[in-house]
Amino acid sequence: MEIRSPSLLYRAKRPGLLLKLGVLASLFLLLTGLFVFYFTQPSVAQKNSLQTLVHASISPVPAVQPFSSVAFATASPLLAGSGQVVEIPDTHIPLIAHGNENLREVALTFDDGPFPNFTAKVLDVLEKYHIKATFFSVGRQVATFPDLTLRAYKAGYEIENHTWNHPVLTGLSMESQYWQLQNTNDAIQRVTHQRPFVMRPPYGEYNQTSIQVATSLKLVTVTWNVDSLDWSRPGVKTILHNVLDHVQNGSIILMHDGGGDRSQTLEALPTIIQTLHDRGYHFVTIRQMLARLPHEQKKK
Repeated sequence: MEIRSPSLLYRAKRPGLLLKLGVLASLFLLLTGLFVFYFTQPSVAQKNSLQTLVHASISPVPAVQPFSSVAFATASPLLAGSGQVVEIPDTHIPLIAHGNENLREVALTFDDGPFPNFTAKVLDVLEKYHIKATFFSVGRQVATFPDLTLRAYKAGYEIENHTWNHPVLTGLSMESQYWQLQNTNDAIQRVTHQRPFVMRPPYGEYNQTSIQVATSLKLVTVTWNVDSLDWSRPGVKTILHNVLDHVQNGSIILMHDGGGDRSQTLEALPTIIQTLHDRGYHFVTIRQMLARLPHEQKKK
């Protein structure tokens, strides 16, 4: 009879023992994972708390087509940074891309600031020509450069909402869009002590959810109908043509004071201002433009 040593017997049995230990370890990990998943998952109420908050604050609005104007009731006078009272009509407009086409007025608007060097220089030009304009500011930039924001506000320029960090809103959930606009509202109010009244979606991209979220925050969505394309730095002459060849009554002109090198914008701006002035155009802010909308446009 063959006699095996205890060590040989142990080695013979070891593969079976290791297999059993492995199975027990896997079973333990599975049970632990199920326990953690079950007892640490948020409740349905917790998951939907923000969505519920947003939906609760949203009033139904009519379907909005791009570059249209739809109206429904509410508004009040607002005080500009210079102390000038800006009358807002008794209407709250979800979306505009232009002002009153019966009035020879235009609105200069600047996006993506405040930005070191360029915002201050844009303000210098505007102040030299006594031109009022609207700045659609990025919340993160406002928080980083509050002094530039405060300078513009105290000089009487409008500081409005251009989201927190310039995302494409249509790629975000309702909750994320709400967060972008609400946090920017708060950042601007902390600096200026006045909440924005209008917002501009980055890249001009919006959907029905964007309009609903903006409306829930009492913000008018504002796009444009004259694009300088200055962000692409196409050359000063091209910027001038892009603006001056397309301006008409009630135009909202898109330019930029942030987001990159705006030296071409600065070079073109005095000529744009002087030329439009010579053509008889009056420069207004977006809030002033809203106040001057014709009665039929407000009540569509």
